[in-house]
Amino acid sequence: MMFRLHFLLPFCFFLFSISYLAFILSLGSTTMIGDNYNYDPGGSIVPVTATIILGLTALWLMITHRSQENGDKTETSVGLILCNITISIIFISIFRPVGFILSTGIVLYILILLNLWAEKREITKKSGVAWLSFTVVYLVVMYSVLRGLIKMSFWLARHYGWTIFREPAMQAGLVALTLALLVYLIGRMLKRVHRSSYIVAMIQTSVATTLSIYVVFRLMFLVQLPTGLLKW
Repeated sequence: MMFRLHFLLPFCFFLFSISYLAFILSLGSTTMIGDNYNYDPGGSIVPVTATIILGLTALWLMITHRSQENGDKTETSVGLILCNITISIIFISIFRPVGFILSTGIVLYILILLNLWAEKREITKKSGVAWLSFTVVYLVVMYSVLRGLIKMSFWLARHYGWTIFREPAMQAGLVALTLALLVYLIGRMLKRVHRSSYIVAMIQTSVATTLSIYVVFRLMFLVQLPTGLLKW
């Protein structure tokens, strides 16, 4: 049973990713957006990227597979897999109404928390929920700051004629640098507030990963990501 769960399941995902990648590439190149900056990566960039990540993750799980003889660990692994699948389905259903930023950040946080609990890390349910609330506020504030920076770039270009600030590459660079600096500073603050490195890593990973994807796809590739509840 353990062998099947820890090897056959990733193996099936790996085969699926190869098949899906071949299917996407067989469709040919299509235009995603009609921009004037030649940054259009094509309509297949998002599914190709997601499929490659899925395939590499499944391959890594197969390579690092180790049989376990403890029956309790088998039950825990089954429950964890089912939880991950359920949360993934929920993520797909709330992605558009809730928006990319909130849905991605919250789901990442929950997935990391579940995996930490499965590894018997000392994180209470009360603490997990409390820091989830903080993560949501953290995401909203960071997103607002980055959106304000983008609007300021357009304002500079409009009022002072600095057209370079209209360039997607310039805006993406400014936002990426600001994001890296703020995440670093807030990370240092969190380490002083909470001694648990797992809590800090969980929050930082959720927020930084979500906003990094936002910078790459929304600002560099100009992909229209759902705003959902964040209308500004």
